[in-house]
Formats: sequence, structure tokens, C-alpha cells
Amino acid sequence: MPYHLPAECEINALKLPGMGWILLGLTIFFIAGIRNVLFYWGLPIPLRLISQFSGILGGLSLAWGIRKYVRAMQVNRLIRISHRKKVFFWHSLLVAYLVIGLLKGNAWNTVGKEFIILWLFGEFWIIGANDRFWYAVEKPLTIIFYIGAILVFFYYTTPGVVTDAIGSEQMDTGYISNRYINTLGYDLRPLLGSGLFLFVWGVVRPRQDYWRSLQIGALFISFIITVGLFKFRGAAVSYAVLVIFVLLLPTILEK
Repeated sequence: MPYHLPAECEINALKLPGMGWILLGLTIFFIAGIRNVLFYWGLPIPLRLISQFSGILGGLSLAWGIRKYVRAMQVNRLIRISHRKKVFFWHSLLVAYLVIGLLKGNAWNTVGKEFIILWLFGEFWIIGANDRFWYAVEKPLTIIFYIGAILVFFYYTTPGVVTDAIGSEQMDTGYISNRYINTLGYDLRPLLGSGLFLFVWGVVRPRQDYWRSLQIGALFISFIITVGLFKFRGAAVSYAVLVIFVLLLPTILEK
């Protein structure tokens, strides 16, 4: 028999502690992810400022929501002490690198962006131990993925936006190659980052509904966009390895 996650009742994400902050953080990151499209639509927004503030506000919102969830749901009781020590070491290392990077004169916005992203890795290594969290965020992640996919297909031939110290402007069509680099669609690829996770989650998800079908289909959409549209053919190996892993996953989990 194939292995599935334990069946769960329908979860109202907003009723879980901290989930409101987590969803707010995801929304902020989503808006930041489509900022170039908003600029293309004619919204006079300072793209660099939006990127900087969204990274800070979105990161803080996610981190605060995760902390509230972890404490209220006692997630640490599900995790070995050795794992918590590794996460603490990871965060300590990031703080050290942040200070070193700033002292060496690196741009604070570049260093800060990397710090926030890598810090959240550690946060998700903790909260991810609780299956209820993934049931709560699966639908928002699925919605973000498919909105991103639609926008990519819609704007993969539209010239992208360049931002520098002076301001932002749209590129000339001559910079678009046969791989559709430097397009608005290409800039939207981060919105598809959850595609591989959604595929694995959909495979082990017990509830048979259209959400599960959409999640499993995320792998094929990601493949079409990454390998077919933007011609990152090396990524095909990653997709093949993932499919092989998922085929072996039931046997691994049963043991």
C-alpha cells in the first residue's frame, strides 16, 4: 500500500496561532515578486524601495508568525535537541557573516536580503516538523504558484524592467533572446519556487480533491516553463531525480 500522511480535518489557517502573520508575510513577498509587472501596468512605484521594505517587512512577519506558532503548538517537543542546536548554530553563523559582510563594505541591502532568506531557512526547519502547518499553507502556496505560472506565460515575451541608482525603466526588445531572458516573465520565476515541494506534497497528501491534482501538476508546469520555455535543460536532471525519489518514497517511509 502507498504511504500517505495521516488524514487531517479541514484546517482554517487563520485560526492557528501565528498563521495570520505567516500569510501576511507570504502576501508581502508575493507583491514584491510582481513589482515589475505593477511597474509595467503604470504604477509609479520605486522598485528598489519596494524590494527593500518588502524583504524586511515580509521576513519579520514570517519570523514572528513562525515563533508564535512554534511556541503555541509546542513544535519543539517534536524535534530532537541536536536538531535545534544545528538550527541555532546556523542562525549564529548567519549573524556573524552579516557583521563581517557589513564591515567589509558590502551593500547593506544585498547582505540583508541574503540574511533574511537564509534566516528563514532555519525557521522553516523548525516549524516544518509539524504537519498541521503544511496543511495550513498548502492552498496559499498553490495559489501563488499558479498565479505566477499564468503571469509567466502571459509576459514571457514582454521586455523586463531594469532598476539602478537613477531609477527604473523598461528594456528594449532587442535584449530578449530566444530563451526569453530579460523579460517580465523571466523575472517572475521566483513565484514558481514552491513547485517541486507542491508536487511531493501532493503525492503523499491523503485528501483526493482538485487541490491535490493541482499540486501534482505543479511539477509539469515547472518543467514546461524552466526547461521548455527558458531552456534551462540542466534542470531536467533535477526533475528526473525528484520523480525517482518520489517513486521510492513510499518504500522509504514505510520502513
